[in-house]
Amino acid sequence: MKLNKKLITVLIGILIVATVSISFGYSYYSEVFRGAYDATTRWNSPTRNSSGYSTWVEINSKWSEPRTTGTSPHVGIDIPLVYGTKIYAVMPGTVTKTNDQYNTLSQRYGYSYLYCHYEHMSSIIKTSGYAYTGDLLGYSGDYGVPGANHLHWGAYDENGLSGRKAYRNETFYRNASAWNYGRNVDVYSQCQWNSNTAKITAVFSAWDNDNDEIPAEVRIYHRKAGTSSWTDGGVMSRNGFDYTYDFSGKYSSGTSVEWLVRIKRNVGVSRPYAWAPSKYYNPDPNPNATSYRYAYFTNTVY
Repeated sequence: MKLNKKLITVLIGILIVATVSISFGYSYYSEVFRGAYDATTRWNSPTRNSSGYSTWVEINSKWSEPRTTGTSPHVGIDIPLVYGTKIYAVMPGTVTKTNDQYNTLSQRYGYSYLYCHYEHMSSIIKTSGYAYTGDLLGYSGDYGVPGANHLHWGAYDENGLSGRKAYRNETFYRNASAWNYGRNVDVYSQCQWNSNTAKITAVFSAWDNDNDEIPAEVRIYHRKAGTSSWTDGGVMSRNGFDYTYDFSGKYSSGTSVEWLVRIKRNVGVSRPYAWAPSKYYNPDPNPNATSYRYAYFTNTVY
């Protein structure tokens, strides 16, 4: 399958065990999410234990998660921390204090257009210059969100907050077994196409922060490539956190199909849907109800 050159980095890290590549069809629907960026697999955690080793701690708001407050879906991950917890550089790079209401420090990775943002810090010690992995950057807090002590952490393609696109966060926790090696850090991960079967892993954060909230439903939509109307394929088959849909017999052999997945939260969120591929400002839950095009995966049925 021939891939769009602009999307190569989007695919890196997403197709963890896929036997057939999935290509993306990004649209103009306020798309501000990106695929995983492989360089983040080499980053450390922003927190460390008393012995100086990275600690991959609890998360209470995931990447692309529909929420009741703040940006929804979420454009990073939130790590609840005691006020004043030391925050360390996760990789070597140039740091810049971002002028925004969240007391954000931006760190550019090497010479690429990849930035790590550390937000809501109570104080920032290093506001400019170069920082090496493990250098103390500042202290966690609740700046911009009084009473909600946490660190918002994420990788982006822009230095500032306006217009940035958020890269997937699952690669941050690739070495954390408690987080299914990163696959439970994002609302969805592990996008696959195996023997005509589409598969994703989907899990939300529960209110008690044990991060194993089963979605109310995971529904797939599909269509023949080049057509405009989406077919509601129904609720995908579930096995644990994995959801699958078999395309066998639904299209003739050799047909290129486009598909996307709608994931619904169980809890009381006014706009409870997340999408795979991810879309910002949750669009209409019915992809046929708008003239705007949705992002989708593309594969061939055999």
